Amino acid sequence: MFSSAGSPRDMRSVAELMPREDGRLLVIMDAMAPESVGELAGRLRSVVPRRWQSVRLVAPNAAADPDDCPARELSDLLDAEIIAPDGELVVLPNGTLFVSDTAPDGRPAVAGAWWLFRPRQSPARLGRRYPVPRWEVALAASAGRESTDVVMEDVPCGLWVHLPPAVRVDDLAFSVPMRARNVLLLVSRPGEPGVPAAQVDQLVRALPDVLRDHLIVVPYGDQPLADGHLGRVAARAANQIVRVRTGLPLFVPGGGSRVVAVGSNGAPTWSPFARELLWAPDGGTRILKYNVPVPNLTAVAPSQFALDGRWLVEVVESGLWIRERDRTDGAGLVRLLPVDSQHCNIVLGVAGEHPNEPPWRPIARLLRKLPDDARSRIRLVVPEAAGDGMAYGAADALVGILDGRPVVLLAGDATVRPWRAAAYPSRRP
Repeated sequence: MFSSAGSPRDMRSVAELMPREDGRLLVIMDAMAPESVGELAGRLRSVVPRRWQSVRLVAPNAAADPDDCPARELSDLLDAEIIAPDGELVVLPNGTLFVSDTAPDGRPAVAGAWWLFRPRQSPARLGRRYPVPRWEVALAASAGRESTDVVMEDVPCGLWVHLPPAVRVDDLAFSVPMRARNVLLLVSRPGEPGVPAAQVDQLVRALPDVLRDHLIVVPYGDQPLADGHLGRVAARAANQIVRVRTGLPLFVPGGGSRVVAVGSNGAPTWSPFARELLWAPDGGTRILKYNVPVPNLTAVAPSQFALDGRWLVEVVESGLWIRERDRTDGAGLVRLLPVDSQHCNIVLGVAGEHPNEPPWRPIARLLRKLPDDARSRIRLVVPEAAGDGMAYGAADALVGILDGRPVVLLAGDATVRPWRAAAYPSRRP
C-alpha cells in the first residue's frame, strides 16, 4: 500500500498517475518480500535486459537494507540495473513519489531514499524524490540541519520547519506539489504559536546560493512566525528578493493547484486573491501573482480594478482594499495585513477623512459576486483614522452581506478590534 496525504492509494491508481521514463521499465508492487524475488525475476527475464536495461521498482521498502535486500538480489538475477526505495512511498496526486523517513530495527529515523543497484557493484544512494527536481542534489548536500527548538524535515516540495514534535506523512505538508525549478520552504503548522524568527533567519542564511536563488517561502497556518513578518525575515536572511506565497499550494480536482489558507484544525478554508508576493531585504513588497476577484473587472494598474469613475478595488494580501483612486493614506498598514484563514478582509477607505461617500451599490454587487469561499468569510475592515462615519456607512449599507458579522477597525499598530455601533441607529427604514 502507498501513502498519500489523506488516504492510501492502491497499485492501479499509482500506475495511472506515475510519469514514465525513457529506457526504464516501471514495475509497481504493494510489497516486496524476499521469497518473491525469484518469481518476479522469472516474469521479467523475457524483457529484462533484452528490451529494458533498467527497472524502477516501485515497491515500499524494497531496498530497506541496501547491502542485503530484494532489489539488490533482483539486480543480480536479471543482470540489470534496479532502482528501488528503502522506505514507504508517499504518492502525490500528480504521480510524483517521495520516500518517507525510515527507522530500521527500532533505530532513530533516517531520511529515506531511492537506491541504485547494478550487478556486482556497491549500491549507490540517490535522492528522495521522483521525478528528480533540479534542486534535489543541492538540498541533500545541505543536510544535517539540526536545532533543539524546531523540527526541520524534508517534504516532497522541499523543506518544512515547525515546532516539535515530528509529523506523520498524512499531513497536508506532504501533499504540496513538487516544483522542478523551485524549492519550497514551509514555515510553521496550523494551530502553532509560530516558529521563532531567528530560526527561520538561520535556516535561510545556511542554504546554498543555488537554493536561495530558487526559494519560495510558504506560511503554513495563520501565524508562521512567533515574532516578525515572514516575508521580511526571509528576504533579509537571503539578502535578496524572495517569493512568498500567501497560503499552501494544493492540488485541485481536474488538475493544477491553487493557494489556500489553512485553519487551526488543519483544514483548507479559502483561496486568497493574492497568491504570491515579492519581498525585498529593505522590507519593500509587491504582489507578483493574483486572481481577479470577480469576472469582467477593468484593470487600471497591476492588481487594481475600477469600481466606478472615482473608486477602485485593489488586491491585497489579506483580501481586497476599496478606496478612492488618488488616496493611499495608510497603505502600509492595509497592504501588510496578513492572510487570515477565517476572514476575507474587505478594507473600506483610507486612513483619513472621506468627503466623498463610497459607491455602496457597486460595492455590494462586487461582494455578492465573490467566490463562495471568500464571500462566506467577508470581514469589513475600516481604518480607525477614517472615523465612525465610514464604519457606520459600511454597517448600514452592507448589512445584508455582513450577515451579522461586525465591522472591525484597523488601528495604527496594525491590530483590529470590533467597532461598537450601538450608538448609531440605522438610517434604513
